[in-house]
Amino acid sequence: RDANLVHGLEWMPADEGWQATAETGDAGRREKLHEAVAEVVDAGTSSGLLARQEAVSMLPVLVLAPHLKPGDRVLDVCAAPGNKTMQLLERVSPPEDGDEHGGVRGLVVANDAHPGRVKTLQDAIKRHVRSTREMESLVITCSYGQDVPVPIFDDGIEGYDAVLADVPCSGDGTFRKDPDALRRWHPGGGNALHATQVAVARRMAQLVKPGGHLLYSTCSLNPVEDEAVVAAILKENPEFELVKGAMDAGAPGMRYRPGVSTWKVAEHAFKGQDGTSRFDSDSESESE
Repeated sequence: RDANLVHGLEWMPADEGWQATAETGDAGRREKLHEAVAEVVDAGTSSGLLARQEAVSMLPVLVLAPHLKPGDRVLDVCAAPGNKTMQLLERVSPPEDGDEHGGVRGLVVANDAHPGRVKTLQDAIKRHVRSTREMESLVITCSYGQDVPVPIFDDGIEGYDAVLADVPCSGDGTFRKDPDALRRWHPGGGNALHATQVAVARRMAQLVKPGGHLLYSTCSLNPVEDEAVVAAILKENPEFELVKGAMDAGAPGMRYRPGVSTWKVAEHAFKGQDGTSRFDSDSESESE
């Protein structure tokens, strides 16, 4: 009705992603869609054609997508609320009339550690009315990421073609949309989560078959939760290597900064003379 209400995301594949203009200019999670857009989104959701989510949350699957093909077996280890699971299903089990791969059906194992979040995942999939074909390709489990077993499939293959580990994190990359996240933030949050993140990523590395791919992601900008975890996994698993140019291949046009190889670890906070919070650290870590 009004072409200015939505626009395509230039880093998404054609006709796969659009961004809506909020009804108000206020930042934060209370933004509302224009009535006309909300009507289309509701109709599209109920028919399984649309899913509303933060645009950047689609990046992990997009970056992994060039390494996926119909028929692949994929684990989404921290799957709730389920949007990434649905993206994965679309890629490994495409519609039968889609293309030459339409007759191939893959597998997505969607796991989460907490029963409540598994229920959220199930509700989201039900709300978005996924196709019978996708539902037949989906297995939902509830387990701590560190304890997920190695699969052995009927063809004798052990491990998944790909694993997506969008792990629990401090969420300090969500301040723009969630003002409460800034008020809850503390430098010790990322430090406290690091061991769990490494444990999950370490287990996921064991679940990838030779030649497969592991994608690790968070909603944090903290190197302790990001680069430090990746560095630990690469050090422990010399058979793994970083995929160069993954962002450019999966989401061309997305602006990003390269990762860092050194970082300071914040240890405690104190009030400066001007009353502002400052962080002191004597620790510095470096990955080769």
